[in-house]
Amino acid sequence: MSTRLLTAADLPVGQPLPWPVYDAAGRLLLGAGQLVKDEQFVEALVAREAYRPLSADELRAASAPAR
Repeated sequence: MSTRLLTAADLPVGQPLPWPVYDAAGRLLLGAGQLVKDEQFVEALVAREAYRPLSADELRAASAPAR
């Protein structure tokens, strides 16, 4: 699975996640649809270096030949 490191901007407080969140070892931390409860939670995920899977569009863009 291809993933992307999350930043605080990727984790809006009070909104459900559109994708699951994993740690660097690939262990599930949060499922898609779970809420990010507060800023401290965001900071903890960023400090832990949380990742999300790339979308199909991101995968296509990453594999497209350079122009």
